[in-house]
Amino acid sequence: MSRERLFCYVMKVEPDKQMYLQVTYYGRDKTIYMDGKKFDRNFDILIDGTVIAHQKLEGKLSESLIDICYEIPVALTDGKEKVEVKFSSSEGKAAGYGIRIIN
Repeated sequence: MSRERLFCYVMKVEPDKQMYLQVTYYGRDKTIYMDGKKFDRNFDILIDGTVIAHQKLEGKLSESLIDICYEIPVALTDGKEKVEVKFSSSEGKAAGYGIRIIN
């Protein structure tokens, strides 16, 4: 049985506006090897338990940091001041990034 690996943040949103999750990645992020194990950069992004994106990093984007914006469905922020943003990967997968919510 594979284990879920995750970390999450509680972040502020504006309930009456379209919101986006901006994630910063290093453009060359790809499979890493640690302690003799392989970890693909392959993960889901969830807002309050709902998957809004699946991301796979293959190291083909840039030599610098890049920002990718993911639209957060309005139904997930309607009437809320905060949401839980979760990054989830399965056994043998990994992710690393910086995030913020914008409108």
